[in-house]
Amino acid sequence: MADAKEKVIKGNFVHAEKTLQPAYALRYITNRWDKSEFMEGMLTFQPMYYVMTAFAMELYLKTILRILGQKPHGHKLKLLWEKIPDSYRAEFEEIFVADALPANNHNYDEGLMKMLDPNYKYVAPKMADIFAQYDDYFNFWRYGFEHEYDAQLNNFPFDDRAIQATIRTMRMCIVYFKPEYEDSIIHDNWITALQDGKPPSFKFTK
Repeated sequence: MADAKEKVIKGNFVHAEKTLQPAYALRYITNRWDKSEFMEGMLTFQPMYYVMTAFAMELYLKTILRILGQKPHGHKLKLLWEKIPDSYRAEFEEIFVADALPANNHNYDEGLMKMLDPNYKYVAPKMADIFAQYDDYFNFWRYGFEHEYDAQLNNFPFDDRAIQATIRTMRMCIVYFKPEYEDSIIHDNWITALQDGKPPSFKFTK
C-alpha cells in the first residue's frame, strides 16, 4: 500500500516536471519572433504557455498535498494552495521572498501593463497572490476563444518572474520533503543548447 501511494506521489511530481518543459518551449518560441511578426507569434503561442504553466503549478501543488497525506482534486490554484496547512504556507512564503524571487532572472513585462494602465507600478507579490491571480488561467485559456476580447485582455498579463519563482519554491519544498526526488528534476539546459545553435539536449553543458 505504501509503495502504491509513493508511486502516485512521485508520478505526480514527474508529470509536473514533464509539463513544465513544454511550457518553457512555448515561452522560448514566443520570445524569438521577428519584430514584424512578434504580436502574431505572441498571440499564437502565449495562451498555451499560460495553460501549460498553470497546469504545472497545479501538479506541483498536488504533489505537495499528496506528500502531506491529502487527495487533491480540481484545477483551482487558490483552493489547492489553501489546503496546505498554514505553517507550511508561511514557510513557503519565506523561501519565495528570501530565495526564489531574488534568484529568478525572468523579467516582468511592465510594458503590457502600462498599455492597460499608464500609472501601473510593479509590486512583488506573495505566493498567495500568484495562486489567486492565476487561479483559473488553466480553464480560461484552454478555451480562450469562447471569451470576449475584453475578458481575454484582462487575463493576458502574466508575471513570469513571480510565476517561475513560485515554481522554484515548490520544487525546493518538494525536494525538502522528498530528497530522492532531486534526481527527477528536469533542468532546462536544453534551452541553452538551442540558444547556442545546437540540437536540444538534457545533457547539454557549456
